[in-house]
Amino acid sequence: MGKKADATKQRILQCALELFDKKGFYQVTIEEITRRAGVAKGTFYTYFRTKSDVIVEEFWQIDAYYDAVASSHLKGLTSVEEKLEAFIRAQMIYIQEEVGYRKLKVLYANQVAEDAALKMITNTHRRWHTIIRDILYEGQQSAQVRSDLSADTLTILVNRCIRGVFLDWCVRDGGFDLIEEGLGMLRNIILPAITVPPGAKGGTRREAPR
Repeated sequence: MGKKADATKQRILQCALELFDKKGFYQVTIEEITRRAGVAKGTFYTYFRTKSDVIVEEFWQIDAYYDAVASSHLKGLTSVEEKLEAFIRAQMIYIQEEVGYRKLKVLYANQVAEDAALKMITNTHRRWHTIIRDILYEGQQSAQVRSDLSADTLTILVNRCIRGVFLDWCVRDGGFDLIEEGLGMLRNIILPAITVPPGAKGGTRREAPR
């Protein structure tokens, strides 16, 4: 996609999300989105099949950032604690400073209403899930992470905790520091629940996640 096409797609995406926030997802028409973006209706369908595709695209863009974090912030780190803290810190900074609670509210409201097959928020193929799963699986191999539960199961539980912080932030209209609270959840709840105390047995190793 060229720079001009990418800029057009981003303009449509941004205008759609602004309208969803103002009027509600189901009250906004594609005609309103294209009018606000200053493009023809056919241009919308060049990039998106439906309004829901706008939400899906936003999730993929968030995941593209997570992928970049995994390629840079996690390099050279060895402990599960260091890796999770680096990833979750970067995640919270991005959501607080780049996404914002208003846009996150739109994304969450849509995902609550969507059919199960269309829910990006719980998609285990997302980079959010696979990055954390890989960290936890490697931690199991080095006996840093408990092995009585699979890395996939632990990842689901970890992500539920983090998602709870995001949801509370939205409910409170961004009324607390997301970075501070996200790291507090990690240090006080997540790490004590999933890591193996020094000197304790980590348990048996599991097969690599598929």
